[in-house]
Amino acid sequence: MTAAASEQAFYLRQSANTDPGPYAGLLDSAGNDVEQVFAAARNVVEHHAGLNSERIGHERLVELDIYTVRELLGRVAGRGVDDLRRPIPLQDKVVGNCLNISKLACAMLRQRGVPARLRYAYCSYFYPDFAHEQTLVEYWDDGRGRWLRGDASMNRPVLEALGNTVRIDLRDVAPELSLPIAQVWQACRTGQADFAGFGASVENRKRAGAGNVALKMLQDLACLNHVEMMPWDFAAPSARFLRSRHLDLAAFDALAALMLEGDWRDLLYVNGRLPFFAIPRRVLRRSPYTGCSVTLVKDGIWNTQ
Repeated sequence: MTAAASEQAFYLRQSANTDPGPYAGLLDSAGNDVEQVFAAARNVVEHHAGLNSERIGHERLVELDIYTVRELLGRVAGRGVDDLRRPIPLQDKVVGNCLNISKLACAMLRQRGVPARLRYAYCSYFYPDFAHEQTLVEYWDDGRGRWLRGDASMNRPVLEALGNTVRIDLRDVAPELSLPIAQVWQACRTGQADFAGFGASVENRKRAGAGNVALKMLQDLACLNHVEMMPWDFAAPSARFLRSRHLDLAAFDALAALMLEGDWRDLLYVNGRLPFFAIPRRVLRRSPYTGCSVTLVKDGIWNTQ
């Protein structure tokens, strides 16, 4: 098997988080092309900050911490949903964010034999002077012979509501609109960009900066290892690099270089190329919705304490 075929086979496999379990049949109702898959994912999960945000009660925000595709599908199936192409009423959907939607789309693509993985990125099509963190779906396109990055959680009506007229194909977001985390790190470290322009919230600039970019790089690395973390999750022991007063800049420089220039296998925890970013045995969650918890990760199985 060639290196490319091996990579595709690795990301064709469902992770513990994307495995639909007994709801695999429900995924089959989503349609076959990428646009239909993305629409079906948004049909199941209503983005908490989307066009219907004012209709979502605060008590429903705890649903953002629903971790797995199995749980997401279980919620809507329990409310009588049996076809993901039919409109689902807001009260029967799951309230989530870009990660929940992307994770569901990733599961659907894998179910259809399309290699896919989640990727954290900084996207510039939300605000004119601030690159907002976003979870994208990177999937293999046989016809073009390359990986494409799609934004499953975004659609044209939302962009228009933001007053954004940028030309964008949400099935294949241009690299300059969806900057890879490692590329952002290198650009900021060499003075070509400013860490202050990249973060989680344009309203709260305190959540921008080098610490945010470092965390997103760790979470992007975890996605490549089938450990898809929430935006507010921290992997231990790697989290120690974010707790200290000063980031270990050399360690993150090395990680960024490897993510941009290395072989995909070099980024797998099991290959030991990243001794300073060990396999996460614990995921620390500091959720703004459900509080703090610890999830133990063993053999791909997640158990929240």
